[in-house]
Amino acid sequence: MVSYDRSLAGRTHYYSRVEASPTDDMEAYFLTSGFSSTTNGGENTIDHLGVSEPWGDNHDIWIDPHDSERMIVANDGGVDISTTRGQSWRQIALPVAQMYHVTVDTRIPYYVYGNRQDGQSARGPSRTFYSGFLGSVGNIPRGDWHDVGGGESGFATPDPEDPDIIWSSASGSGAVGGIVTRMDLESRQVHNVEVWPKNTVGWPAAEIRYRFVWDPPLAISPHNHEKVYTASQHVHVTTDRGHSWQVISPDLTRNDRSRMGSSGGLTPDNLGVEYSGVVFSVEESPLTPGLIWAGTNDGLIHVTRDGGESWTDV
Repeated sequence: MVSYDRSLAGRTHYYSRVEASPTDDMEAYFLTSGFSSTTNGGENTIDHLGVSEPWGDNHDIWIDPHDSERMIVANDGGVDISTTRGQSWRQIALPVAQMYHVTVDTRIPYYVYGNRQDGQSARGPSRTFYSGFLGSVGNIPRGDWHDVGGGESGFATPDPEDPDIIWSSASGSGAVGGIVTRMDLESRQVHNVEVWPKNTVGWPAAEIRYRFVWDPPLAISPHNHEKVYTASQHVHVTTDRGHSWQVISPDLTRNDRSRMGSSGGLTPDNLGVEYSGVVFSVEESPLTPGLIWAGTNDGLIHVTRDGGESWTDV
């Protein structure tokens, strides 16, 4: 045993990697949410945070077996390449992404909305009219996409009657615990209209007031576009553009407290990803106002036929 530095294995339940240099048996690299290295067999470690680190949430590494100056790190942001033994990095934006959800608006042509891992809620056109190579039409350049608030795992949802208004739930470090945003495309301003203003990063599910999962549901009523739903262990609704929220259900989960302890094992995480006992989906019937379905991640489905006055476990 040469080190008890917890930063060398920061998220062991999710990913944890150590790679020895192929040319120096005392040199190794540690991949977690951060990036660290050692040059003396682990007796001392070098934290590259804010100095010379790759993107973050680093999952894999390749070191050139013939030239240890060259290495590639794969992470949530794509890949980072170093030709200086990790002293500097070039970030490569790959044309791939993990998209959590996709929605469209009612414009003609319509716009597509999505939420990208380690990115933001973004919007882009379904088609364009640019003249491209040999007169081709329809190229969609990257610059036609732009941020619409929200966060990486939320639901970017345009108002069906006013597509200049975009709602989104959100998550990510520093943005969990029922975050909801509302963007006005005319002013390009994003308003935080979260349900509960307390940041829950680091807290076990059993110790917080509202258990919002990493990708909390968000749904606009098909009968009243001013009515928007989201959910923790309860269903919440706003009718005043997020200035206030009302709880319209009891706890709809099994509320099994034995499954709400600190998550992550050796290195606690508690970002909402692992929360048990949450309402994972909410939808109002497009045919009947006030008929709302809610499903939980611990196996229950409830329905209300009176807008939340009473709920039935089905």
